[in-house]
Amino acid sequence: MEGFRTASTTHISSDLTVTGTILTDGAVEISGTVNGDICARSVIINPGAEFRGEIVAENVSLAGRGTGRITARSVAIKGTAHFKGDILHQSLSIEASAQFEGSVLRKTDEAAWEKISETFVIEGVELTPEAQAAVQALKSEFAQRNQAA
Repeated sequence: MEGFRTASTTHISSDLTVTGTILTDGAVEISGTVNGDICARSVIINPGAEFRGEIVAENVSLAGRGTGRITARSVAIKGTAHFKGDILHQSLSIEASAQFEGSVLRKTDEAAWEKISETFVIEGVELTPEAQAAVQALKSEFAQRNQAA
């Protein structure tokens, strides 16, 4: 995932703080700070960057700091990362020197991920009702698992 790019990439530079929701059918590369939710095909959080909120994406690469929840088919937590929160994933890698505090849930149900993936091919990128339901189902399963533990 490192260096992963799609046709269009939104760059948040190191001197920029964004507060609010970011919706795009392309990639978001963060070198600054984002306080809010991100819905994108790919999210890259560079070393020194920070986010607080929820990410819904196909691919997430985290090398900076984050607090919140990540829902993504593929998540890579790099050695420089500090993350506190929940991760809902199909594929997860965490480098040995990364700092992670939270819970993870691996979801292999391809149908759920396909519904979420549909989000990224729709004009305006707003979550479709089917994608919202798929994300909510994953969150519910995660919450039930944590209650049982």
